[in-house]
Amino acid sequence: MKADVAVIGTGLSALAAARTIQQSGRQVVLVWPGLSSLYFLFATVDVIGYPTATATEPVADPAEAVARLIAREPTHPYARAGMDAVQAGTGLMLEWFREAGLAWEGALNRNFLLPTATGTPKPCCLAPTSMTAGDLSRPEPIVLCGFTGHQDFAAEFAASNLKRQWGAADVSAVRVTAPGYGPDRL
Repeated sequence: MKADVAVIGTGLSALAAARTIQQSGRQVVLVWPGLSSLYFLFATVDVIGYPTATATEPVADPAEAVARLIAREPTHPYARAGMDAVQAGTGLMLEWFREAGLAWEGALNRNFLLPTATGTPKPCCLAPTSMTAGDLSRPEPIVLCGFTGHQDFAAEFAASNLKRQWGAADVSAVRVTAPGYGPDRL
């Protein structure tokens, strides 16, 4: 196999890089070193979640925060790429998702704040439409659902962390059994 460029990785960044290179007419090979981060983490597009490494308050408007970051740190990759490239990149991701038939939403001017599987709030500007109803900025109660026998998600643990870390008072967890599926089938 002959390629112009090798992209190493399997997360959204690597996939976006490979797609961009391929669309420019170059031959690209994607080196898949093992399990993708997408297996362990949920797939969202995060441009800037927190203004600094030590900040505890998430960014509400990523475009505004990136502009401040560019002004403050002229050697940062966003500064080198420029604001137009950051905006074009988020638009390109949405376009690709829609072309693939995936329902995603968001924009560079607003972060969603979504709960992770461990119950921590995660800022992101683009996310699957099925996940955005879980935006923690919404006032509705939050119910996390786990499935009996499924060991990879502990809804009770996530709800407890979300209550403690985010201060969300109206958070609960339920565990259900899917009809026709028992612990031996999950």
